Amino acid sequence: MEGFTQQQGVTVAEVARFYDFDDTGLADALGEALLERARTIDPPLLVIDLSQTMGINSLVVGKLLSANKTLASRNGALAICGANDYCRAIFRVMNLEKVLEFFPTRDDAIAALLQRTAK
Repeated sequence: MEGFTQQQGVTVAEVARFYDFDDTGLADALGEALLERARTIDPPLLVIDLSQTMGINSLVVGKLLSANKTLASRNGALAICGANDYCRAIFRVMNLEKVLEFFPTRDDAIAALLQRTAK
């Protein structure tokens, strides 16, 4: 995890370029950081920026789904942006493109979340 920033009141998680995903400790740390934010951020809007990420695994996907569920329980939302073809293929194979929202850019994801809350 590179860190968290705020843009227009939306929390953005910048995921690091490379993780050794065979190290479950790293994936768990990423997941716990995301879940902690999902439980506490206000407003409960979170963008996961994968634009610098080369790959993900099922453990990370599970953590994203948990964060999504936590945010939804708080009337919030999660959006994913910048996923490369490899990452998108993983989401597609797991049939998660119907569960999670994907956007090409961070700005697109933020705009969509802000528009959702404006309704």
